[in-house]
Amino acid sequence: MLHKQSNSISSHAFIRTSLTSILQYSTGRLVAICACFALASTIANPLLGQTLISRDSHLNFNYVFGAGATAFQDTVTETANTLSLSDIHNIGAIESSSGTFQDAPWTAGVSIDVEHQYSITGTVGLFSQIQASGNTTGEANSSGPGSAGLFSSNPGNRLFLNFDLLQSQDFTLNGEVAFSSGNSSNQTAVALQRWDGIVWQSVHNSSQLPGGQGAFSWTGTLNAGQYRMFSGLHGSFGQNQVLTRSYNYDLNFTSVPEPGSASLVFVSMIGIALFRKRRLLSDVCD
Repeated sequence: MLHKQSNSISSHAFIRTSLTSILQYSTGRLVAICACFALASTIANPLLGQTLISRDSHLNFNYVFGAGATAFQDTVTETANTLSLSDIHNIGAIESSSGTFQDAPWTAGVSIDVEHQYSITGTVGLFSQIQASGNTTGEANSSGPGSAGLFSSNPGNRLFLNFDLLQSQDFTLNGEVAFSSGNSSNQTAVALQRWDGIVWQSVHNSSQLPGGQGAFSWTGTLNAGQYRMFSGLHGSFGQNQVLTRSYNYDLNFTSVPEPGSASLVFVSMIGIALFRKRRLLSDVCD
């Protein structure tokens, strides 16, 4: 009877030890698997919450040239609101004429090209980069009693890209604004703006550079909220004047890990380390 009881106790002890080992091993594996998923999620999705909301492209120009009662004029406007990952938007014209006015020969004409383009890295719902560029180039020329005027303004060449940030993000914004002559205006600039609930406030604006033009490089952290990239070129071309205005920018995001996410990754790393140690000990014992 005592011999049977001793065997029964040994069997129960063996079963408890076996179950404990299995549970410890399974728990270690479960922690390790969860850790792998957590790390993979962190690596695969370092950017959590940059969503493009809308795009507003606007190009326009108008001109008039001629002499005396002979006049040629036109207004050209084109807009685009389709939100895609990349697009090129362009309008232009080359027009000229000649004649005689009050026995004096004349010539007059205009040429203009207005263009901007952008590209998005990622998807509309989760992007990491916006690159954009634009240029406005034009000339108004005349001779004799001829005259010519050319305008690309109000707004001229404008691109808005609106986006939301669902969490804080580190960013870099690099680029350049250049124009051949004339003064800068708030319509010839690249700006990162934030909606404060009433108006759009500038986070950074190239119009604040010396002379309103040149290279820029900004870095920082943006809190969650509504933002937009504004880029615009505004120009009026006087008699026998050639103007070129251009910009380019590159906006990049990297996420700021939230405390909860950082803690999860830290715990996951501990889980992996424990699992590896347990597996090593198991291999030694075997």
